Amino acid sequence: MHITEDYLARLKESETVELKESAEKIPSSFYESYCAMANGQGGTIYLGIVEGEPQNTICGVENAPQKVKQLCNALTMRDKIANNIFYSNDVSIVKTSHGDVIKVDVRPVPMEQRPVYLNNDPSLSYKRVGEGDKKLDEDEVRGMINDSSKTKFDQKANPLGLGFDDLDPTAVEHFVGRAKAARRIASVETMSPLQIMRRIGAILIDPESKKEVLTNGAVLFFGTSVGIHSACGSLWMDYREMTAESERYAHRITNKDLDYEPNIFSFFERVENRLSDVLPTPFHLNETGTNDGKSLVTEIIREALANAISNVDLGSSLGVVIKKEGPFLSLRNAGGLLTGMEQARAGGVSKPRNPCIFNFFLAIGITDHGGYGIPTIFERMKSLHMPEPTLQESGNRDETTLSLMFSQNSNHLSTEEKEVMALLYRNPTGLSSSKVAGELNVSTEKARQILLGLIEKGEARDNGMARKGRLYFASNKEN
Repeated sequence: MHITEDYLARLKESETVELKESAEKIPSSFYESYCAMANGQGGTIYLGIVEGEPQNTICGVENAPQKVKQLCNALTMRDKIANNIFYSNDVSIVKTSHGDVIKVDVRPVPMEQRPVYLNNDPSLSYKRVGEGDKKLDEDEVRGMINDSSKTKFDQKANPLGLGFDDLDPTAVEHFVGRAKAARRIASVETMSPLQIMRRIGAILIDPESKKEVLTNGAVLFFGTSVGIHSACGSLWMDYREMTAESERYAHRITNKDLDYEPNIFSFFERVENRLSDVLPTPFHLNETGTNDGKSLVTEIIREALANAISNVDLGSSLGVVIKKEGPFLSLRNAGGLLTGMEQARAGGVSKPRNPCIFNFFLAIGITDHGGYGIPTIFERMKSLHMPEPTLQESGNRDETTLSLMFSQNSNHLSTEEKEVMALLYRNPTGLSSSKVAGELNVSTEKARQILLGLIEKGEARDNGMARKGRLYFASNKEN
């Protein structure tokens, strides 16, 4: 691609483009941006350009050939930038009438080689968030190192040497019953609980003691409070249920509830059962003429829960948070998509962050090795005539959110109206039209017209005030 002066003048910073002023020396922030892009999808850094409106200012770089040599030396030094992928032709000089601009192409580093960091210090790791660079916190660095490891945290032997007898017997009993019903394991009907645990990878031989010990994943999935706190004290899972009429939780389930052991399987089953009770039962005829709408909703719930838990960054305090707000259900887990957004939507590549925990779900008939969990959710929602789910990543907090709307009566709503309804359910104390406008990035008048349309359709209501002070709420009904 031939780069023109006009092109440089109109460039805007983004997740893959960074502009930096560099007259006398290379700014230290260059290396932070370089690491951030290498830990993401790559990009290009231009030295000698100041971003501006309506056009950038091309100020150039003094003694560009010398600075190119300096950059090439620095970018090949492991002590300067660890785990980097760099070739000399990644740095070039662009001639302009205002001086030389240095163009640096940043190659994305494969997940297995991350993080890319500065000065032999992993704490100096960065990631790209929008058009800025964010220094990773301790949890994020630990998570990135775990993602790059061949043996994940949940596959390793637990540090206390806990064994089968240290598991929560209730969790084991329930799991074994579901595994035998699912029949995903060969000859599972004749296996003992201990044999099943061995088969699914919950138990391994410790190379030092030569004894059978639980994996970290097994401790978290089936264990008791003592083992869980030693393996991963930061484990956090939270289900919150709200109505449009109140900002207080109508129902809540966490893995810290004292009436239950804080293991993942207990949390999974309690949330699964709750959602099966409170989500609508849609009408859907299968090929045999049977109404299986309820079973499809249950399948969606299980798949969504298993996906969030199998991919949560276990070292992050953000954990897994599930919110039900009217007909809306969102599942947020710490950690981005290891396969990337496009591949996750397409399916065909299975790359769970917690493969040991993922195998436990496989054993009870949830999800599959083909990486089609997310596409299955989209297909099932479509077959029930529900609105299309949304899958989003947040670079700022490094998390993934799957949002579902369980309503067969929403076809009368436009995409914008559905977005507004989601906002209203998530803000039970009410929203002004200007607040809605800001969330949707539309004019206040446009937001007001959408809100008035929802009131006419019986989906929303207001507080009866004049324009000044008027707040809007979701109607107290579940579709």
